[in-house]
Amino acid sequence: MQPVTIADYSETPQYAIKAVSIKTGIRPVTLRAWERRYELLSPLRSENRYRLYSDRDVAILRWIRARLEEGKSISGAVNEFKALLQKGIWPEAVPDPGPALAHPSANPPAYYSGLLMKTLIGHDEAAAGDVLREAHALFDLTTICLEVIIPCLVEIGEAWHRGEIRITDEALCQCLSAWENAHLASGIQQPAWGSADYYRLCAIRAA
Repeated sequence: MQPVTIADYSETPQYAIKAVSIKTGIRPVTLRAWERRYELLSPLRSENRYRLYSDRDVAILRWIRARLEEGKSISGAVNEFKALLQKGIWPEAVPDPGPALAHPSANPPAYYSGLLMKTLIGHDEAAAGDVLREAHALFDLTTICLEVIIPCLVEIGEAWHRGEIRITDEALCQCLSAWENAHLASGIQQPAWGSADYYRLCAIRAA
């Protein structure tokens, strides 16, 4: 018996975004972000401008979520999916998890907060940027600020107080997090990380 692929599912638009969120465990804000940033789906717009998704859309989202749970980044999962389609290959469909589906994203905000702290203390700016971009794709602005960045800052301060990191490490981490927080909240173009203007901004904030 041939395995069921995503292509076997109907393309008829019928589900509102809330229903899709329940079926996939992915938050509506995340679905919108994925559509905007990765052009993963193009749901039909109803007469009242609401998004309508098909069973195939739901199957694609379940496949993407499964790849995230295996440790793939959202960009990596989307690129993998698109690469398969370019080869004419439709991935095997992920079974419906049923009502037991509990978590609205592959990892909670606390996971990204801890990962952000680890990358910052390790002075790995590129990895820190990847963590924040991943969080941006999964969570809304309030969640990122209150549950990712701020807990990271608090834990960095406590680690310095315990003598686990140097003050120079803390200053670097505070600067990057303050920069990212300002960029998120204001929407104003901030100095690029590592640029001369960036370090001037850090010096002003530290004064």
